[in-house]
Amino acid sequence: MDNLELKVQNTEAFVALVGDHSMARAGDTSKYFLRTTEGEDKRVFVDGCTSDPKQLFAVGGLHSYIEHAVKGGTSALFVSGSGITQLGDYDRSHLIRDICTSISTTMTTYDPDLSMTYAFLGITDHKVIDFHNDRTVSPDKIQRGLSGLHHEVDDWAVLEEKIQRGATLPFVLSLRFESLAGSTSGHLCIVDMHVVSWSDDELAQNVLQKSVNGLASLVRLMGSNHDRVLTGCTIEPSALLSLTGDLLASNSKTAFVFYLTTSANSSSPISMISTVRKLRTTLVRPTTDRRVKLFYEKAQYYQQEKYRLQASLDTSLAATEQVERDLDDVQQGFSAERTSLHDEVEHWQGKARELEEALNGLRNESEGAEADSRWMNARLVTEKLGLKDELRRMEVEAAGAEDSKTRIMDVHEALVNAHEALDTAYTELLDSYKELRGRCRHLVDVRERLETQINELEDQANASTRRTKQLESQITDQSAKHARAISELEAQRTNDANSHSQNVKQLESRLEAQAMRLASTIDELAMGQAQSVSQTEETKGLRATISRLTREIATSEQTTSSELHTATTRASRLEAQVMRLTSTINEMNASRESNDNAVE
Repeated sequence: MDNLELKVQNTEAFVALVGDHSMARAGDTSKYFLRTTEGEDKRVFVDGCTSDPKQLFAVGGLHSYIEHAVKGGTSALFVSGSGITQLGDYDRSHLIRDICTSISTTMTTYDPDLSMTYAFLGITDHKVIDFHNDRTVSPDKIQRGLSGLHHEVDDWAVLEEKIQRGATLPFVLSLRFESLAGSTSGHLCIVDMHVVSWSDDELAQNVLQKSVNGLASLVRLMGSNHDRVLTGCTIEPSALLSLTGDLLASNSKTAFVFYLTTSANSSSPISMISTVRKLRTTLVRPTTDRRVKLFYEKAQYYQQEKYRLQASLDTSLAATEQVERDLDDVQQGFSAERTSLHDEVEHWQGKARELEEALNGLRNESEGAEADSRWMNARLVTEKLGLKDELRRMEVEAAGAEDSKTRIMDVHEALVNAHEALDTAYTELLDSYKELRGRCRHLVDVRERLETQINELEDQANASTRRTKQLESQITDQSAKHARAISELEAQRTNDANSHSQNVKQLESRLEAQAMRLASTIDELAMGQAQSVSQTEETKGLRATISRLTREIATSEQTTSSELHTATTRASRLEAQVMRLTSTINEMNASRESNDNAVE
């Protein structure tokens, strides 16, 4: 098939019959099988059927799918089991082995230097696992399909062994065949869905059942309305559809392989077989290398990202420039405000210096005015006395010269006016003098109060010193008394101990004497039994004497112990009192030092 050849083909369905063949059996040809329903045999037409699963690859002609993919096309095989209850009946090992053998033979025949990439994925309704590195695939990668999940194949023999071991989970095996010499870019995808139910009414214990239900719904919709656009249809998305949905499109050679049980009657796979065979695809070998298309799509994507980032960068630059302009405005405003504040501070500092100079000038003027007032007062008093003398002289002259009376009266009036003016000036000077005198008195009073406070503080300090000395002398006396009392107690304790030891020795000597007498008495008792009554009474008396002496020794020991405990308690109390007096002295010394600092 060359690059310009087009061919329309229906999706094929191949069936392997397993079980006891009680409900279905192979027909006379491989194009149909007989299904028993209510005692009647009905033909179900397929593209290939066999009762020996080992012959399924050959009966279905699946080698053509391998060859189509190796030569640059796209092939897909959907494998599933239906109605199977015994796991041994769903044995795909022969099919997988035949597919691997066909791949090896076709690559060797077509192009020995053909390179491969693969994706081997375990799939469930909830997650996808990459068997290449045993890691879970993220959902964002699944949305992009199989293109971003492929790995290089270094050794086809190693990968073939891995594929033939199979997997316990449903899996998707995607193989891409690429040649650097030509434009070959083929794709083979094998989807193993395990045992599933193709009807919503039947229940199947499969980790992929929900995804298979969505695939079945898509197949039914495409098979029933193939020639018109499907609108208003809702199919729940799943990882299975994201990875393999494109394989149902018009440029893929697709086939469904069913392992169908013949031991039970189920209509769901029969209906699905007929629906699958209605799907039509156009087989075309792409003239454009998939790798070129992939790079072109990536280039378009990166170009769009470049435009988007450039627009975002322009927006960010515009925002940055606006922020810089705002910052410049703020800095200019701040600089102007700082300059105005600096000028205002300098202005008020100059005002403060001027006011200080004016205050010093007023003080100097006040001192000069006070000196001038004193001098003017003295001069006015002197002038007043001189005027009075002149007035007397003129009066004498007026008495002798009646003709100059008028002139003298004028002079007198002028002198009286001048005297009144001098009295007014004198009164003003006197008021100023009184005001200055009141200020001086106020200052003297303040000084006296301060001196009084200083004297009081000195008196308090002296009193504290005297009280401290008195307390020190009292403490010294108390310490001496306590020392004497302790010495007396120790002497008394020593005397009591000596007297106690003497008493103990006397008691011990008395006990020894009594014991000797008791021994002699016992000897006498042994010598004569006639005097037993009197000797018995004497023995009782001796026993009583020994008991009394023992009690006296115990009483003496208790008395001595109590006296020693009392003396020890009194000594502890005296030591505690001495410590309290010492702390009191320290507190008084600290108080005196603080008072001295306050006085200073």
